[in-house]
Amino acid sequence: MHLHTPTYDPANPAPVRSTRFLGIHPAVNHKSQTQLNVWQALVQDYYAVFNASHLGIQSPADADEFPTKVTGMMTDHAPDQYSLSDGFEDWRALCDRRLRGKEAMLSMSPIELLPIISDVCDQKFAAVGGMEKWGLLSDEEKAERDAAAHEDIVIRLGQAEYEALPDSERRIVDLFIHAGCCMHKELNSCKGGNSSMMAWWAENDIPGPIILANKDNAAVLANKAATSDTVTPV
Repeated sequence: MHLHTPTYDPANPAPVRSTRFLGIHPAVNHKSQTQLNVWQALVQDYYAVFNASHLGIQSPADADEFPTKVTGMMTDHAPDQYSLSDGFEDWRALCDRRLRGKEAMLSMSPIELLPIISDVCDQKFAAVGGMEKWGLLSDEEKAERDAAAHEDIVIRLGQAEYEALPDSERRIVDLFIHAGCCMHKELNSCKGGNSSMMAWWAENDIPGPIILANKDNAAVLANKAATSDTVTPV
C-alpha cells in the first residue's frame, strides 16, 4: 500500500510517500466468500488499529474508504477467483453507497430525515408482525433490527446520491478491472502439446524419450536395462 506518512523529523515535518506491506494471510479454504471475508476482516483490523493510534484519534478513518479506492484485482483464472472478484466489486459498490449515504445524512436536517426514518421504521415493525410483536423481542434482537434499519437508510440515501451523478462520474466510480494471470493458460497449451506429441508416438510406433533419472536411480535403470531390450518411455 502506498500512502503519505509523517517523517517524525521536526526539521522536515512534511509527509513523505511510503510503501507498506500488508502481509500474506491465508484463507482456510478456496471458497470465494471465505476469501472475501478475510479481506473484509483484515481491512476492519487495519482501520481499528489506526483509529486507536494518536493519528486516528485526531482524525478517524472510515473502513468503507478502503475498497472504494481499489480499482482492480490480479488473480489466476480459477472459478473461485472470478467469483472473488465479483464479490469484491459488489462490496466496493456497497461501501461507496455507505460513504455517500453517511455524508448525505449528516448534511440533512431532522425534518428532511423524518419521513425516511418513519418509512423504514414502518417496514421494520411490519417485518416482525406489528408493534405488539416488536415489544416481545429481546433487546438484542431489537438492536440488530435497529442497526439493519439504520443501514437501510444510509444505503437508500447513498444510492440516491450515486444515481444523481452524471454518467461520466458514475463510470469513474464503477471502474473495476479484473486481470488474470496467464500462467495457467500457458500451462494448458504445454499440456495440450505434450498430449498430442505422445499420441503421435503411439500412432507411429515410436517409443518416445527414455527416462532421464538422477544418479540415485542409476542402479534401478541399470537393472531394468539388463532385463529388457528397451527402456519404458515416459
